[in-house]
Amino acid sequence: RPEDSKVTSSLAQFEMLAGSPTVTALLDDLQGLSRRFEEIVVGVSSHRRELALSIRTAHLSFVELFEKMITEVCRLTRENNRTLEVEIKKLKKGEVQMISIIGAMKTLNDSMETDLLKVADQNRTLLCLNKSLRTTNSNLEFRVSSLSHYEDEYKRMLEEQRVAALEQANGQNRREQRREQEETDFLRRHRAEIAAR
Repeated sequence: RPEDSKVTSSLAQFEMLAGSPTVTALLDDLQGLSRRFEEIVVGVSSHRRELALSIRTAHLSFVELFEKMITEVCRLTRENNRTLEVEIKKLKKGEVQMISIIGAMKTLNDSMETDLLKVADQNRTLLCLNKSLRTTNSNLEFRVSSLSHYEDEYKRMLEEQRVAALEQANGQNRREQRREQEETDFLRRHRAEIAAR
């Protein structure tokens, strides 16, 4: 009958749209219920035709409402699936970004760890250098104190040499003056002798 083919084609369409074992089972139950309705219609139509038509109309209305419900369920399921797919893609993208960030942080952590090890080595080197500088500074302080004593001695020697040089220069000047005086006296006597002749 046309009604049976309509129900069968609608059920096949919904079964294809649903793709869910639970919905498929419901559709199978609906087909069985439709067959029982049809059996009742056939049994009643022989002696109560109007009642049979009423039952068939109620049956078709029920099937139509069920079809609308299934259609809405399928639509909502597809929308939910699309939403889930979008969310899954976002989550996967976020997961990739998070993996990238974690990788970058790990690389940064490794770099910082390497830098810290270098700084620790440099710090140990600086501590050794500081200790060496302190030792050198102590030695220099001792030498400076010794040099201060030598400096005083050196200044005293320079002063003695300066005084001796001044005395030597004064003695040289006196000798020069005495020689010049002797030469002058000699020339004066010599001229006097020549004049006396």
